[in-house]
Amino acid sequence: MKNTAYFEDTADLADLRRDQRRREMAARYKRISPTEANKRFERKAIKRLIARLKNLGLDVSQTTHNARFDLWVGNCRVEFKAARWHKRRSGGRYQANMRGNNADLVVFTAVNGTDHDFIIPYTAIGGRKTLEVTSYDVTAYGGQWSPYLGNYDSLVAAAGADTPAAPRQLQLDQVLQ
Repeated sequence: MKNTAYFEDTADLADLRRDQRRREMAARYKRISPTEANKRFERKAIKRLIARLKNLGLDVSQTTHNARFDLWVGNCRVEFKAARWHKRRSGGRYQANMRGNNADLVVFTAVNGTDHDFIIPYTAIGGRKTLEVTSYDVTAYGGQWSPYLGNYDSLVAAAGADTPAAPRQLQLDQVLQ
């Protein structure tokens, strides 16, 4: 009896090992979900924006993931949106959803190999639910958001305002300086 149980146990172990190997191989070659791909895309785009803003000499810091805006730039609250070109039969667009934001400015970045920043005051957006740019060549775009393309002057002016829009918590490295 003992020998039969031993062979049954080793057969079960072999099945477990085979199942585990199957799961490991599936996890290794698994495609990432579209949601995760979009999150990665936006994280990379926001890092590039932060680098551009720091090159302008602005004080930039990210907020927490559950804040109602993405960045503090000086004394200005900034919401960041990044979009790729979405091709459709009747043309295409760069599009971002606007909901539940509490920012002073919106930086809408259209990415088509290079980053094209639209720096839009939140009051100009009004009650719109989406931002859309309908030209693949963003520099040739002539729609309602075209005056805001590369409008870093308004961002620099808003960041340097004397009174902050809301109380700001200092980071530890800023306190120690």
